[in-house]
Amino acid sequence: MKRICKLLLAAHSAATRTPSAQSHRAPKEVPERRALAKKNLPKKKEEDEHPFSYARSFHGVLHELESLAGQHEVISEQFKRELQPMTLAACTDLKQQRKAHLTELQQMHQRLNANIENMFKCQKNYGKMFKEAEAAALKYDKAEKNMDLSRAELERAKHNAHTRAQQCDDAKQTYAHSLQTANDLQHQHYTVDLPSVLEKLRLMDESRVGQTKSVMEASIKSEMDLLHIIQRCYEDMLKAASKVDPQGDSMVVVQRFRSGYAHPTPYPFEDLGSPSAALNGGSAETSSQNGQSLANGGAGSTLRRPRPGGASSKIQKKHSMHQRLFGHKNDYQEDYSDLPPQQRCRKLEGKIERIDREIATKTQSRSCLAGGSDGTTRIAEGEELLLIERDEGDGWTRVRKLHATDEGFVPTSYLNCKWYPE
Repeated sequence: MKRICKLLLAAHSAATRTPSAQSHRAPKEVPERRALAKKNLPKKKEEDEHPFSYARSFHGVLHELESLAGQHEVISEQFKRELQPMTLAACTDLKQQRKAHLTELQQMHQRLNANIENMFKCQKNYGKMFKEAEAAALKYDKAEKNMDLSRAELERAKHNAHTRAQQCDDAKQTYAHSLQTANDLQHQHYTVDLPSVLEKLRLMDESRVGQTKSVMEASIKSEMDLLHIIQRCYEDMLKAASKVDPQGDSMVVVQRFRSGYAHPTPYPFEDLGSPSAALNGGSAETSSQNGQSLANGGAGSTLRRPRPGGASSKIQKKHSMHQRLFGHKNDYQEDYSDLPPQQRCRKLEGKIERIDREIATKTQSRSCLAGGSDGTTRIAEGEELLLIERDEGDGWTRVRKLHATDEGFVPTSYLNCKWYPE
């Protein structure tokens, strides 16, 4: 009983896990569940026909547990064959798309940052050129007002101021162009390019969620397709469990160990007479009468403890409880003479039924050949036939009925052939 409880708990714990756990662990659990059923199912047909209803019900539950493991194996194989390749391909494709979109977004940010840095660089250069041009202009103005300077120095200051002003104008044009480029690129980035990449990422994520939904629906549908079979397995388990009959099992034990011995006879009363009879010399007579009364009572001159099996019963070896319940190979003789009458009768009846089945099987195998197909013909035991063709080595001989036109092939081993010279 403890073994059955442990097995049922193991089967229940394996069957009551979540669907996600079953889908991920099915390749490991299905063989374990199938091995659990096969390990505890009876190996022989005789063992399957157990006399106790709880054992038969437990075997029925194990059969359905094996079928249930087969259905989960079908679901697992369908996952491997259909859902797993599709999911792996979708994951690979989504990873590549995401990587491409993120790379494009990174390149866009790098291009925008490079233009903005170039704009700031041009702005800084323009500010530097402006200060130098301003200083050169002030120096030329100061030199022009200074009457002590020569004409050459004045021309040199004028040329320097003109050069610095030209350089400032060039830097200003460069700064204006870089500023316009940076502003245009920034506007293009935040109004067109960035929304486009983000929209691609959104569509990719939408596709990912949709494919996840499809995989979930397909996995649930694959289990729902076999749900009626799984439900039938559980119903058969309940049906097998409902066949447990405690009263019937207890009666099987009672019938199995019922001895059939008659109840012991009552102890007879032994009247020794009156003690005063010894004074009157009646001791012998009293003893004789008591002996006759005891003899009439069936106990003789001496009281003996009756045996359960009567006077002819033998002293039997006391068996352990394990031997009483499960038996032993050498416990019983062939004629079961060492068993109590009731058990001996039951054993002999079972032996007679077994012999009758063997006789019926042998009689059926020797009764006749059921022909009529592939050119064979029906024959009966002891029937005389005409031999038409000899056995050519294939194990068949062609024969014809004596008083009919039927002919055909029969196994040569079924015939006792006698060939006459022509």
